[in-house]
Amino acid sequence: KFVSEMIDSFCDDDNPRDIRILAAIESAMGLLNLREIASCSSDRLDGLIFASEDYCADLECIRTTDATELLFARSQIVTVAKAYDLQAIDMVHINFRDLDELAVECRQGREIGFTGKQAIHPNQIEIIQSSFSPAEKDVAFASQVVASYEKAISVDGKGVCVVEGIVVDMPVYKWALKILKRAEAT
Repeated sequence: KFVSEMIDSFCDDDNPRDIRILAAIESAMGLLNLREIASCSSDRLDGLIFASEDYCADLECIRTTDATELLFARSQIVTVAKAYDLQAIDMVHINFRDLDELAVECRQGREIGFTGKQAIHPNQIEIIQSSFSPAEKDVAFASQVVASYEKAISVDGKGVCVVEGIVVDMPVYKWALKILKRAEAT
C-alpha cells in the first residue's frame, strides 16, 4: 500500500491507473503475507509474481528441474491471486537455453493456474506467449460449452448439458467464459 500511496502523490489525479504494480513474492514472509499483500486495496495492484530464486535462497531449498520444492508456494500464489482477481505470474526459467524444459515448466504453470510467466531472454517469449494463450481447440470447446449451456438454461430449462461427452454445469460454464475472455485479450 505504501508504494501505491507514493505513486499517488506524484501522479496525475485524472488517471490513477496509469502506473501499475506487480508485487513480487520472494520470501517465506512474503508467502505468509500473501493475503495482506493482495488485499492492499490499491487500484494499481495488477498481479503477484513468484520470484522463485529469491524464495529458494530464503528457504535454503535445492532447486530442481521438476520444481516440486516450489509447488506449495506456486499453488498458494495462484490461489490468492485468483481470490483477489489478480494476475498470477509464474517464476522465471533460469536455464534460458533449454527451451524444451521451458515449455514443460510453462505447461505446468498453466495447469496450476498461472496467467503468465516471467522471461529472462528474448528466446523465451514466443514459448511463454503460446503456452499461456488459450489453444484454438480450447477456444472452440469453450464456445461450444457456452452456447450449449446457455441453450440448456434458457430453452430447455435444465442446469446441465453434455458437450463432447463432458458434463457441463455452472463451474464448467464459468471456466469456458474465462477461456473466451482470455482469447479475446490475446
